[in-house]
Amino acid sequence: MKNLIYELQVYFWVIGSNLVLRGSWTYKLSAHLRHNYLTVFGITLLEMFRRFQWVFFRVENEWNKITRSGVQLTEIPREEEKLLGSNIHDV
Repeated sequence: MKNLIYELQVYFWVIGSNLVLRGSWTYKLSAHLRHNYLTVFGITLLEMFRRFQWVFFRVENEWNKITRSGVQLTEIPREEEKLLGSNIHDV
């Protein structure tokens, strides 16, 4: 139960930070910031962080889907290994 509360807090934090960071990115489009390179650079770094957050949670979601379904992650044999390891020699 404690873990679930912690996860919900993290998700709510990410949703809130996503909203704030999206708003800060639109601020970068303002005309008066054209010559303030440090501010634009900082806002760009924040946008990169925002995008990383959502990529991280998408990967986590896909990982959870895979582990819940019980699919075994195995290495797919390469085409050469299939051909060389085959005992079928029909022409």
